[in-house]
Amino acid sequence: MSEMDFSQGTALEDFVGVDVETTGLHPGRDSILSIGAWKPEAPEGFYTLVRPCCLIPEEVRLLTGICPRDVEAAPPLEEALPKFLEYVGDRVWVGHHLPMDAAFLSKAMAEGGWAFERRGVDTLPLAKALLPSYRSEAGEMIPFPKTLESLGGYFGIDFRPHHALEDARAAYQLLEALWHMAPAGERHRFSPRPLEIYTSKERPASVRQRQRLADMWKLYMELRREGRPLEARSPLSAEQAAFLDALDGGVALELSQSQADRYMDWMRLAYGVAAFSRRRV
Repeated sequence: MSEMDFSQGTALEDFVGVDVETTGLHPGRDSILSIGAWKPEAPEGFYTLVRPCCLIPEEVRLLTGICPRDVEAAPPLEEALPKFLEYVGDRVWVGHHLPMDAAFLSKAMAEGGWAFERRGVDTLPLAKALLPSYRSEAGEMIPFPKTLESLGGYFGIDFRPHHALEDARAAYQLLEALWHMAPAGERHRFSPRPLEIYTSKERPASVRQRQRLADMWKLYMELRREGRPLEARSPLSAEQAAFLDALDGGVALELSQSQADRYMDWMRLAYGVAAFSRRRV
């Protein structure tokens, strides 16, 4: 048992750092781009890119350094997830703003048929509670920035921000650093808690959105019939292409807003944004 005995028999070696990088902040319509996990006895960690089901926004490319060409040969989520679960085992998850990571991963696990019964510790509220402010060189008390990057700098944790494996390792090491500086009376804050399962709060696709999807699908099928080749670096899978071929504009489906957006993203992945914007869809 580690000297860092958290509660109810949980020690530091029972934790694993977890992080995901995604195309956005909404599990219902955005995709996981990469998954990272880290534990000290396996310091090489776990890392995989994931082929997304939607476009990678420019701001995400700049933040993570992950571009469409990087995920061309990456495994789909259903192939990457079992390897991640094997690495983390039944350990307690630790992450910075962990509920966001857990939302994406719990959704993926539910879709893959895995039960989501996980506990975790979020280093973000820990940092807010234990580092409420700091004294500047001028002697002023300033609220401490709570980003993982700023906290890593404060505690001397060297890592590359917005890289899933590096963030997972930094979160684990941040947990350790916070524990060592926490007063005894504050250590109850480190007790693992059950992580919430992602619950969709989707709204049905609007009439306008459904019409746009139908119009876009008609143009997509025109391009298919013309024999237009897919974008050279399109990550669209054969299964996604087959689904679009049979979509029939989505007229017979009960679609959510995120589903409609996802199918339109798939079409853009196939032929590029310009192919549809020129046709005023």
